[in-house]
Amino acid sequence: NHHTTTTTTTPTATATPTTMAAPDGGGTTMGDVEQLIKDCTDKAQTVQDWGAFMRVCDIVTSNAHKSKQILKYVEKRLTKKDAQTQLHALVLLEAIVKNCPCAHAVVGAADFQKTLIKLLLAKKTSERVKSKGLELVVVWNHAFQGFDARVYRFGATYDHLLRKGAEFPALNAGDQVPVFTPPPAAVLAVARQIDDTE
Repeated sequence: NHHTTTTTTTPTATATPTTMAAPDGGGTTMGDVEQLIKDCTDKAQTVQDWGAFMRVCDIVTSNAHKSKQILKYVEKRLTKKDAQTQLHALVLLEAIVKNCPCAHAVVGAADFQKTLIKLLLAKKTSERVKSKGLELVVVWNHAFQGFDARVYRFGATYDHLLRKGAEFPALNAGDQVPVFTPPPAAVLAVARQIDDTE
């Protein structure tokens, strides 16, 4: 008797990237978000890409449950050695805090604040980056007074840097507005109107 053996191959499972809600109704993967953050904080960018920053804010707001993971990508950019990348990442972070209440506890968490402290105390950090970082710390310390200090570590960061001899800029009247601002889409619409009138 002649036996024919047939081998069956099991199809290999391919990992499908997690799709998130995108403000335009399309699907966005975590990889797309990471790339967007890398691109808009790239050292080759000579000016802030506000269109991309607002898109990141929209994605964070539309995917509150993923905000911790998204903010990890921003945090990673703060640890890069390039001053331009760090500066862009700080401005992006400022936009996220202003526009995404769901991200406040993530940015205010001890781990994230440690990264910020490390950046601002590092001898090699440029003066421009330190200046922007200290400005954010003083604004957030003011804005989050009265919030649970165990969750929002902004005050602890301010106190720690003060003890280390950090010289904070004075708060301007404009900096004392609440952290909460209009939704990102509205901000972008206003920006477009300004562009159209120029």
